[in-house]
Amino acid sequence: MNVYRRLDQYGITVVLGEPTWLIRLTELAEKHGRKKLRMLIGSAEEMPAKAIPWIKDVWQGASVKMSYGSVEQGTAIGFQPCDVSEGYHVDTFNFVPELIEQDEHGYGELVFTTLMRRVMPLIRYRTRDVTRFMPKPCACGISAPRITKLRGRRDELVVASGGNLYPMMFENVLKLVHGVTHDWQVVFYLQGVKEILELNVESSRTDMQTLRQEIVHQMEQLYPNLVKNLALGIFEFFKGCWIIQCLSVQFDRSRLRPRFNYFLQRFLFELSCAFYRGHQIGN
Repeated sequence: MNVYRRLDQYGITVVLGEPTWLIRLTELAEKHGRKKLRMLIGSAEEMPAKAIPWIKDVWQGASVKMSYGSVEQGTAIGFQPCDVSEGYHVDTFNFVPELIEQDEHGYGELVFTTLMRRVMPLIRYRTRDVTRFMPKPCACGISAPRITKLRGRRDELVVASGGNLYPMMFENVLKLVHGVTHDWQVVFYLQGVKEILELNVESSRTDMQTLRQEIVHQMEQLYPNLVKNLALGIFEFFKGCWIIQCLSVQFDRSRLRPRFNYFLQRFLFELSCAFYRGHQIGN
């Protein structure tokens, strides 16, 4: 809300931030009245496809761009300088991009080499991000090669609106909760422009409400930054954006455990209509 109030105070016309925060800012503008913005630039996570036309409609005339970069790159390696929103033009003045271990569809892990950097130069640095080169030149006429939007990652990290999420976070939380089995599942997907985080656990306990409260309490103790994002409305407890479901277990599962451990203790990441199982990318 403070950023929204200061748009007029400081005469801000361009806003750069994570798509989650741009969506939140747009919600405030839709509720309290829009400001005079010329451009909104998102980075650090993917923008839901349905959010872009909605943001443009709310801000009436502002363009919405995305960029792709990382801390190691020190800047954006991918950007959208034109009106074509599919994928990113690659900065080949400062980087040499390559794809390794490509599959039959051309998707592979992006690696890059820095060209102009004197401090901490990198050679074929592995980003763990999965993408592919777009075969056709852009209609805008810029000759820089293009990559598609990221398909996913080769590790188990998921970059979400609540922060960087990974399986060990939930493992650390659930091992402190009495009565929860070793089998659990986290499903992360989109519902319109909102990100939904669904946590499914198995337990022999019957006091489900208390069990949910204990899980939330441990999350608050171990990962306060995530809970801070929950408090800001990026997620909501038990209101469609933060779901904890508990399944009562009444049978011997010892013979099933290896199979369940393999499938349940993984992130399932659904972006737009593509269902992506992170640990299978690149295999």
